[in-house]
Amino acid sequence: MEIHQALTRSSVIRNILPRHEQGGIFAAKGYAKASGRVGICIATSGPSATNFVSGLADALLDSVPIVAITGQVPRRMIGTDAFQETPIIEVTRSITKHNFMVVDAEDIPRIVKEAFYLASSGRPGPMLVDVPKDIQQQLIIPNWDVPMRLPGYISRLPKSPEIGKLEQIVRVIFQSKKPVLYVGGGSLNCSEDLRRFVELTKIPVASTLIGLGSFPFGDELSLHMLGMHGTMYANYAIDQSDLLLAFGVRFDDRVTGHQREEEEEGGDRKREEEEEEEEEEEEEEEEDREGEEEEEEEEEEGERMGRICPSGEPLRSALARVDLAQFLPLGIRSPPPLLEPLTSHFKGIVWYTESITGLLRVLAALSRPES
Repeated sequence: MEIHQALTRSSVIRNILPRHEQGGIFAAKGYAKASGRVGICIATSGPSATNFVSGLADALLDSVPIVAITGQVPRRMIGTDAFQETPIIEVTRSITKHNFMVVDAEDIPRIVKEAFYLASSGRPGPMLVDVPKDIQQQLIIPNWDVPMRLPGYISRLPKSPEIGKLEQIVRVIFQSKKPVLYVGGGSLNCSEDLRRFVELTKIPVASTLIGLGSFPFGDELSLHMLGMHGTMYANYAIDQSDLLLAFGVRFDDRVTGHQREEEEEGGDRKREEEEEEEEEEEEEEEEDREGEEEEEEEEEEGERMGRICPSGEPLRSALARVDLAQFLPLGIRSPPPLLEPLTSHFKGIVWYTESITGLLRVLAALSRPES
């Protein structure tokens, strides 16, 4: 309540009062996606804080930067099952990028700075800051120039890609006959560079649901949305491609399908081979095993890359203007015509329509009894 009362007296921060905490956090998520800035929402303790759970989980999956601030019972009452006490830090640990509990009022400037930095850097995501009531009631003179304490995180942030690796990817593009771009929410903030890249390469673009808007929907190279609820021609293009360039995506199961289930159904022989390989690896010399461990550590730094689908040339880097633009000066030329009849073929069949009126006409014609 103390934070909310202070906000009502502020002439700088605009305070919007939603009617439900879940609506508030989804509004913050919408603001973040529309503006490219960090969305902020606040809630009191207990059931008010737990109403943030769905929004935090959704923001983590969609990589949306949010800072959620929640109230908490006084520090001396934490762990006593006090009125409206909820262990919100433990509840949200697996659905936030990071969370904080403020135990010293002097730490507020540093924690706030770190929360906004963590939310918007690297792979964006939601943060939660839990502030006990007695901390809110203290009076301090804040030092907003306090340095952040994130040495391990900052050192592991994605760096700009090496030119040599970009040139290697360009060579693969030259050699491919049916390349397709698979773009997601990570492309939203560099849509202009994506458009220029497509103009140079003439590679068709299939978007995820979150990635819609990163490339013009009406462009002739747009295959629209792919996946379970996407267009048939987008899925067909992905299936027939010999090179898939994945920009800002996470290979969600709504896009890839039941890949692991299919592997389990017909993978008995493969598992046997893997077990034999593991036995052979155990018999190798210590130096070889140490080398393999180093490779595994390097793979772990890639976090999610290759977790769902193996990638030939993984590039762990922020998909921002400075990175994507590095593709452009390398002399890319348009590859041979690729999948030319694809969109025209599928858009010409009887059941394809972009208007609900046309769809209703098709359904009516199909439902008529044969004469």
